[in-house]
Amino acid sequence: MIGEASLRTRLALLYAGLAVIVLAISLFTVYQVAHRDALSRLDNSLHGDASQLGRQAEGAEHGNEATSGERFVHARRLLSSGHLLALYENGRVIASNGDARRLALEAHAAGLLGQAERVATLKLPDGDVRIATVPIDRGEYALAATALQPVTESMEGLLHATLLAGAIGIVLTSIGAWLAARRGLRPLESITALANEVAPDALDLRTGLQDRDEIGAVAAAIDRMLTRLETAFEAQNRFLEDASHELRTPLTIARGHLELLEDNPDAPADERNEALAVAIYEIDRMSRLVDGLLQLARASEVERLSIGPVAAEPFLRSIAAQLERLDDRRWTVSAPLELAVEADEDVLRQIVLNLARNADQHSPPREAIELSARSVDGVVEICVADRGTGIDPALRVRLFERFAHDGEGIGLGLSISRTLAEAQQGSVTLDDRPGGGTVATVRLPRSMPL
Repeated sequence: MIGEASLRTRLALLYAGLAVIVLAISLFTVYQVAHRDALSRLDNSLHGDASQLGRQAEGAEHGNEATSGERFVHARRLLSSGHLLALYENGRVIASNGDARRLALEAHAAGLLGQAERVATLKLPDGDVRIATVPIDRGEYALAATALQPVTESMEGLLHATLLAGAIGIVLTSIGAWLAARRGLRPLESITALANEVAPDALDLRTGLQDRDEIGAVAAAIDRMLTRLETAFEAQNRFLEDASHELRTPLTIARGHLELLEDNPDAPADERNEALAVAIYEIDRMSRLVDGLLQLARASEVERLSIGPVAAEPFLRSIAAQLERLDDRRWTVSAPLELAVEADEDVLRQIVLNLARNADQHSPPREAIELSARSVDGVVEICVADRGTGIDPALRVRLFERFAHDGEGIGLGLSISRTLAEAQQGSVTLDDRPGGGTVATVRLPRSMPL
């Protein structure tokens, strides 16, 4: 059944059906035009012979030639086409050749003899006849006629030839359509084969199709989907590895102190309190680790971002105000009023807050920290500059790795910040500040004015 046929077969049948429709319309048009042209040429020939016969007969009558009618009717030099000729006058045929007498009487009976010249078809038992009538004088007519069978046979021959050519054209079109559909759909077969090979351990497969057509667009979409799947699986695997590795230590510590309480129910109060404090601290640390890991896993999900223009100066002032409420440190802001960055404001706030808290953690008390923004070659640089302890040489090469820290925190802030910036086509760097301290820089595209 067609409904169960392959897409290739359905396309071939569709193309063949369209070819049949086009060829049928073309055939009908050609046939009608050819038929009308053949009939027009025949009518012109009949009318010409009838008119010439009428002129000759009228001239002979004025010259008093009594037998002129028969003579002119039978004069073959008048006839270039061999038509039947007749002269009709007042109800009788006065001259004719061949079967023209009968045709003249039939024309009279059919009402074809009138005041105007005309060409019409007589339908007779032995076949249709085309006849032209030309009035000569009052009650007198010249007639020329011929059978339509040769024209009909010629048109039938044309029709058969056209049908044969059309059938051959339909067959060739169907074969060509099938081959074209097969070639055009071949990339889909490779895409299907690739999709069947995709597995959690084989997500690096790609279609590799570079065609700039609809199938190429599908292949590109599948490649992008596979890239997102690969990224998601890698993030998931990293999350599981990191979670299992980092949570094992606080769990072991908390469990050990709780077991100590269980084994020594009569332990002094200070020992119990210390054990409970350590267990609670480790549980809190696990909670922060889980939150950080979840945040890191979601950081690369670009679809969750809402990118738009963010005015740099009021944005940094709001962050400074937010941080000043936490302690007595002074936060300074420096940014052009007209400068705007293209970013997700909430995500950008999270990045800058991570960097600011990192600077606050490594800076002397009450030492001012500078928040600034500037435009450099179409990129906005948002800087957090401190006069703190600087970058630990032991951590310099792995600053942005997960869980890289100097004994404080959980070591996820910089990794989260970098991932969030890269999700917005940006970057994060840490550099030594001249005179001591660190400069953390977020680079993101500048928002162009409307």
